[in-house]
Amino acid sequence: MTLTKRALWLKRLGAAALALLGLLLLLSWALPRWIESRGVEQASQMLGRPVHLESARFEPWRLGLVLNGLRIDGPAGSDAPLLSLRRLDAALSLRSIWHFSPVLASLQIEAPVLRLSRLAPGRYDIDDLIQRFGASSATPEQASSSSGVALYNIQLSEGQVLLNDVPAGGQHALSELRLDLPFISTLETDVEVHVQPLLSGRLNGVRFQNKADAQPFAKTRSAQLTLHLDELDLKPYRGYWPKALPVSLSQGLVAADLAVNFAKPEGKLPSVSISGSIRTRDLALQQGEQALLAWQALTLQLADVQPLLRSVKLAELSWQAPVLQLRRRADGRLALPGLTDASAPASAPAAAPAAPSADRPWRLQLDRFTLAGGQLGWRDESSKPAAELRLRDLNLKLAQLQWPLAGEASLELQALLSPPNAAEAARLSAQGRLRPAGMDVDAALQGLQLAWFAPYTAALSPLKLQGLAQAEAHLAWPLGEGAGGAPSLTLKKLSLEGLKAWERADGGAAARAVPSLQWASVQLDQAELDLGKRSASLGQLSIAEPRLALRRAADGRWNLQSWLSAGAAPPSSTTSVTPVATPATAPPPWAVKLRALQLSKGRVSLQDALAHPVDEHAAAEQGILVDELKLELADLAWPANAKSPRLPASLSLALAPLGAPAAKPAERGRLSWRGKLGLQPFALQGALRAERLPLQLLDAYLDPQLGLHLAHAELGLKAQLSLASAAEGLQAQLDGDLLLGDLRLQQARLREGQRVLGEDLLNWQALNLAGLKLALQPGQAPRVQVEQASLSDFYARLIINEEGQFNLRDLGAAERQQVAEVAAAASAAASAAAAANAPAGLGKPVISVAQTRVLNGRVDFSDRYIRPNYSAKLSDLNGALGAFSSERSEMAELNLKGRVAGTGLLDISGRINPGVSPPTMDLKASATDIELAPLSPYAGKYAGYAIERGKLSTRLQYRIEPGGALQAENQVILNQLTFGERIDSPDATKLPVLLAVALLKDRHGVIDVNLPISGSINDPQFSVGGLVFKLILNLLGKALTAPFSLLAGGGGPDLSQVEFVPGAPRLAEAAAPALDKLARALLDRPQLNLTVTAYANPATESQAMQQLHVEQLLVQERRRELQRQQTAQAQADAESSSISLSEAERQRLLKQVYGAAKLPGKPRNVIGLAKDIPPAEMRALLAADHKVTPELLRQLALERGVAVRDALIARGVPNERLFVASPKLVAAEEKAEAGGEAKSWMPHADLTLAAQ
Repeated sequence: MTLTKRALWLKRLGAAALALLGLLLLLSWALPRWIESRGVEQASQMLGRPVHLESARFEPWRLGLVLNGLRIDGPAGSDAPLLSLRRLDAALSLRSIWHFSPVLASLQIEAPVLRLSRLAPGRYDIDDLIQRFGASSATPEQASSSSGVALYNIQLSEGQVLLNDVPAGGQHALSELRLDLPFISTLETDVEVHVQPLLSGRLNGVRFQNKADAQPFAKTRSAQLTLHLDELDLKPYRGYWPKALPVSLSQGLVAADLAVNFAKPEGKLPSVSISGSIRTRDLALQQGEQALLAWQALTLQLADVQPLLRSVKLAELSWQAPVLQLRRRADGRLALPGLTDASAPASAPAAAPAAPSADRPWRLQLDRFTLAGGQLGWRDESSKPAAELRLRDLNLKLAQLQWPLAGEASLELQALLSPPNAAEAARLSAQGRLRPAGMDVDAALQGLQLAWFAPYTAALSPLKLQGLAQAEAHLAWPLGEGAGGAPSLTLKKLSLEGLKAWERADGGAAARAVPSLQWASVQLDQAELDLGKRSASLGQLSIAEPRLALRRAADGRWNLQSWLSAGAAPPSSTTSVTPVATPATAPPPWAVKLRALQLSKGRVSLQDALAHPVDEHAAAEQGILVDELKLELADLAWPANAKSPRLPASLSLALAPLGAPAAKPAERGRLSWRGKLGLQPFALQGALRAERLPLQLLDAYLDPQLGLHLAHAELGLKAQLSLASAAEGLQAQLDGDLLLGDLRLQQARLREGQRVLGEDLLNWQALNLAGLKLALQPGQAPRVQVEQASLSDFYARLIINEEGQFNLRDLGAAERQQVAEVAAAASAAASAAAAANAPAGLGKPVISVAQTRVLNGRVDFSDRYIRPNYSAKLSDLNGALGAFSSERSEMAELNLKGRVAGTGLLDISGRINPGVSPPTMDLKASATDIELAPLSPYAGKYAGYAIERGKLSTRLQYRIEPGGALQAENQVILNQLTFGERIDSPDATKLPVLLAVALLKDRHGVIDVNLPISGSINDPQFSVGGLVFKLILNLLGKALTAPFSLLAGGGGPDLSQVEFVPGAPRLAEAAAPALDKLARALLDRPQLNLTVTAYANPATESQAMQQLHVEQLLVQERRRELQRQQTAQAQADAESSSISLSEAERQRLLKQVYGAAKLPGKPRNVIGLAKDIPPAEMRALLAADHKVTPELLRQLALERGVAVRDALIARGVPNERLFVASPKLVAAEEKAEAGGEAKSWMPHADLTLAAQ
């Protein structure tokens, strides 16, 4: 370049410099004035707000512009400016020339104050500015095409931002604000600049400071940012919490010390790393008006968090005293943040989230996690009453936790669980390890009280529970590949102590003072549960001192039914039920194994309102106490099958009446069994033993219609018992000895629906069945076999009560009547249908008894209907019965002896088979020397006479053939029966009792009656007692109505009449045998007197009397002849009572008597002498001359009576027992009434008997 040209350029440069200098001088004068006038005006127009400026100054040497007192007014009506600053100093850099973009060398802002107001949610007092600048903002394309800008040395000091929040009613201040920013540039440059920006100040008085160290233009662009924030109170900012969030902020303090490293190496992916700590204190969140979550302090130590690499490394997370409140609403839904009602319509489907990166999953590493003093509150309003629990003093420690799992993480947990304000708490602790292969946790629970869960148990059972639970468990959960993810749980120890369960009454209060269910402890020493295989292996389960109170109400429901059915109520119709898909294949059933089960010192009480107590126990419920219950079971496995081995098992218990005074252990009834038990199918086999089992406990369950009350009975048994359940039915076999002792059976009558206790009915000391064998087979008749049966010291009571009813008659009377009514009402068709549908019967039991013995038996009979009462006793009954069987017809030998009323002897012997139907027998029985005096009440009531003395003996013989045919002889002997004084009884018979007795007695004072009977016991109308009674009545009737037939022994002549020769007092030829028999009968019955009443008939006997008169004349004439002979022989013949005449003498004497007789109208000859006429005419004239008068007839009848008396006297009958009654004449009208002809009447004398 030449000098000229160089000078030219120098001139040009000088001119340019002068021009520039002039321009700067001009700007230093003009620019401040323009800014103060036109600039402020244009700014006001652009902002729509008045802009004020105190002064402006331009310093050309540094191209600096200084503005002082800049102020932008607030909205209309506001006196406070929107923005004010004390000084603004900006210096332009000459670099702007070659960058063709503004480059500020420095920018200083002093004391800026920005005032903002929040007028309403979403409205601010600068909304007009936002709309103004938002509408005129450049498009992204314009912004990208615009030139860059660079700002250096930016400094802001003493800044303030003031926010007035009108809706929230608060004010916020960002004060002491300081910003140091080395540069901000959008220019593309490769200059490596190291910057360290700073931002600090106070937010509502809380200091904060942010520092940065960056190299934005280096090849490896990097920056380091530090953020420090002192504890900031978040409470003033609650109004800015988003309403859409399900929780709201109540209070809290937050502090932070963070370091953020940014790096963008050339050609590599950028990286961001965050480290430091974030701290919150006294923070609380709530859901609605309910407290949700709060904590005392939460500190998070970030070791290295690289979000771009999806890696989070946390050094420590420390959480102090967190309190979380969980609540379930009354509708059963959890009140958790973000959960909506199931009934609410589903919102529109959200946009699908971005697919996670397939390159790198998120990785988490937490070196330490500490939770101390935590609390978890639970309130469940769906239960009634609401359930409330609290987990407090929660301490949790985690170490070396990584996800995905790598290495080994440890866990420690401790907590206390209790209801709010509870004095005691359950202690929960756990230790565990988490590895990629799986998780192992050991946990322990101590002191958990069941009463805390009462609101939940109330919905499942009406029992109010109280108890203490403890457990130790180990959880193993495989997590590695191929593990299947099936966890297994091992219980090292599980116990439930002091359980008590009360039945609830209305309102949930305890219904009874005594728990319905309780036990001292339940302990399980070991248990292994494999949830994948659905198997459980249990160790020994021990139940100590369980107590169970069973009660049945008047409606027939057991309290146990209500316990089991309380939780089975159908779901409410308002609750929506989500259908669950049925799996294609059902999971296998759980397999359970139990090594041992031990139940000790158990007790079960049973109270039954449906029991039928007798009157003396009517006020109290009948009860049974099962005490000292002990159960042992080993090697239990379920499900079981026929191939499963039978389990060793044992059971023992004691029985006693509930509420009775405590008995000594030796006095209680006991039952025990030990053997083998099969579950599927059910089977058991072992030794069964019973000692003094109180069978009277079953009395309340006897049908009241039976009319029986079992006052006492004790059962003893030593046997081998075998039971098996088969498809055909139950199989049972028992082999042993049975003892039924101290039986006391009483009568109980129903009175107004209540059993009323009556008299003793049956007692015995012991019934022993030795060698008892019982067999039950499906489809076969039961078989009972007894080697020896013995009954000792038995007592039976037979009573006729005050109403005249037999006590045995009441037994089952109501039931028989009901059965009869039902049977009468049932139709034949129904009976046939029932028979067709009924299963085949098993038949009658097959009974075989080898030997039976009876020792020291007694039977008491009392008649309270009779006055005075009567009592009789059978005592000292001893005997034996040989072998018999219902399968064989052979009869067993029977021998039985005893006493009647203490003096009489009873003897029964023969053969009998009671096991067949009908029973067969051939028996002889006798009872002798039974005193009759005790029977005097019966004699006085029914016979009208008391009994002074007498004895009774009977001899019976009964024979029943296999077909049911009965042949029996009943001989009754009364010895020396003597009646006493007459008793005026309205029930006494009007018959001559003394006569009947006298007729039946023999000369020795003995009445011997034989009553034979026969029939078939298969005849439903046949009754042995009825036949005997009928025979006795017939015998008495015959004795009273036909006593002479009784004396005749049922055959021979009629002894009630003695016949005579017509017209004469001479006995007929047939009368002699009858008188002989009558005389013997009278001699055998000295108590009888005989009265003779003779008769004469004028109509039929007058002629006979006339003929007899003629005969008497002939005899008298002959006697005179003999007397005239004066010889000894003749004299003797004349004095004889009977003189026999020959026919020749009769003719001779007739002529003499006729010749001497002066008869009127006698035939004479002409000279007046008696004319000879034939003998017949002589006889007729003599007979006609004899006039038969009534006096003669009465005399004839009298002579006849005397003749009978004399004949009996001649036969030995004492005269004092014979009486002749007044003679009787038979009138014609009487004969006509008799309907007899004259010739049919026979002369006779009637005999009548009477007792002395």
